[in-house]
Amino acid sequence: MILSDPNAGKDSMPPVRTVWFVLLFFLVCMPAPARGQMCGPVDFGPILKAHEQVTRELGLKAAFSRMQAAIRDPVWDAEKSQRDAGYRRDFFQEVRKAEQRRKQLALAFLDRFEGALSSGVGLFYRGLALKLSGEPSRAQEALRAFWLRKKKHLLRNRALIEAVECLLLGRSDFRKPKALEKELARIERAGGYLQWLKRKKLSPEQMTMVENLDRKREENDLRAAYFTLVLDLEKEEQKALVDEIKSFTRISKRGDLDEEVYHGSPDGRRAYWSTRPKVRRARQAAVRDFFKEHRTVLARSVGRIWLARAFALAGDTQRAEEAYRRFRDEVVDHPDRAAAGLELARILTHDLDRAEGAAAVVEDLIRAALTPDQDKAVQALKRRLDRERAGREIQHGLLGKPVPALPALDAVGDPVPAEWKLEGRITILVFHAPWSAPSRDLLVKLAGLQKQEPWKSTQILGISRYFGFGWEAADCVDGDLRGRCVGPDLDGKRERALHLRLQQAAGLAFPLALTAEDVLGTRFGVRTYPTVLVVDAGGIVRHLAEGAACLPGVKKVLKAAR
Repeated sequence: MILSDPNAGKDSMPPVRTVWFVLLFFLVCMPAPARGQMCGPVDFGPILKAHEQVTRELGLKAAFSRMQAAIRDPVWDAEKSQRDAGYRRDFFQEVRKAEQRRKQLALAFLDRFEGALSSGVGLFYRGLALKLSGEPSRAQEALRAFWLRKKKHLLRNRALIEAVECLLLGRSDFRKPKALEKELARIERAGGYLQWLKRKKLSPEQMTMVENLDRKREENDLRAAYFTLVLDLEKEEQKALVDEIKSFTRISKRGDLDEEVYHGSPDGRRAYWSTRPKVRRARQAAVRDFFKEHRTVLARSVGRIWLARAFALAGDTQRAEEAYRRFRDEVVDHPDRAAAGLELARILTHDLDRAEGAAAVVEDLIRAALTPDQDKAVQALKRRLDRERAGREIQHGLLGKPVPALPALDAVGDPVPAEWKLEGRITILVFHAPWSAPSRDLLVKLAGLQKQEPWKSTQILGISRYFGFGWEAADCVDGDLRGRCVGPDLDGKRERALHLRLQQAAGLAFPLALTAEDVLGTRFGVRTYPTVLVVDAGGIVRHLAEGAACLPGVKKVLKAAR
């Protein structure tokens, strides 16, 4: 919305200035008697003052237009980004240079015309320059001052439009309550200004600007409402968890919850799982209220990203995926399109069965113009998907084939027998991580099953690797292991001791072992914990399962084998 001057850079005299020059020449050169008979005594003071004001305005406009013409923003080339590996890095450098150049030009303009920018129309151009320099708060103050002082100026409506845009530009960290309050106040103020503008007689171009800004205000209002919902839920969930922990034991004297309280208490995990159903129901109810209150805006294209985020907050990832996809399909040039793609890819990445869909979204993001932080996140997702794709290919090659040789193992407690072989009887290999709750739950369930007659002839081996951090078991109550996370920077001896404590607390009758080699992924295709391989008596891999729900499949395979 920055003004531009079609005559910038030309040597011809502006037409208004030419009119003033001709008028003054006519009045000055006219003989006094004729001038007196024609218009009486002439006071040149107001005329010269008006001429000086117009000249100053035209000079500021021409200078500002020249500054704008000197700004060159780099344009993203998607095809070149595919051909040239270093293009993205070079583009980010060009963007940073362009931002610095824009700020330098704006500051130079402010310094050069400091006196002229302190009053009158100078406030208008001061606001535009501050907006270019990246200071929307100071810019809207200058533009609003011009709007209040110059009630009959032609640029008055335009100044308020620019001020509203500056108000809607200010994005704060909405996860901080005070910042959220300030944002809500800015949105309310912008809404009042837009209502005032709608009652004025505007040009078609200005009406279009006002309509676009009104949609932007609605979107910002929806954004603030979403983060208000998030903050309220986090506050209520934290209070519920603290109350639940207090009902078990008095461990929080301050009345709040921190990492030490949660992980350091044996009752922390029990309290967490006890409050999860309440938290899920509370989230779903809050999200339903959010949908009812903002139904109209959420139904629009730009509202779908907040619809998707609300679905994700409620745990409905399938409907969140649909909303994210519709937003990206319908809104091509929205600034949050890349963020929506990144959030969609993360949702898909959590589900191993939808990894191909996540890979397609990531490839689309790689061709887009991203911020450095977004690019870093996308590259991390790409590496993760590449590892999962490689692991999936390895897993497909394992089924029906001889099991690969075990890596070098460091036994926990009793050593792994030297004659241990994955032949002669059915073997279950459990690749686990002690800090993974589904892994611990699976180990406890297998320990209980191994006491039953059909499972006594099945050998089980739990294999993990050195992570540098771990989980210290406290006790096991009704099959529920309780303990705390420890680390980082644990040495191998400490990690083996933690595994031994886990083995004793869970009552595991089968051995646990660790490997220093990172071969669980390259040799067995392990992508997530836990991962279970069932090997028959002939050493052939008959079944492979992943995740917390892998035990029913293992039972089915063992039943069929017998």
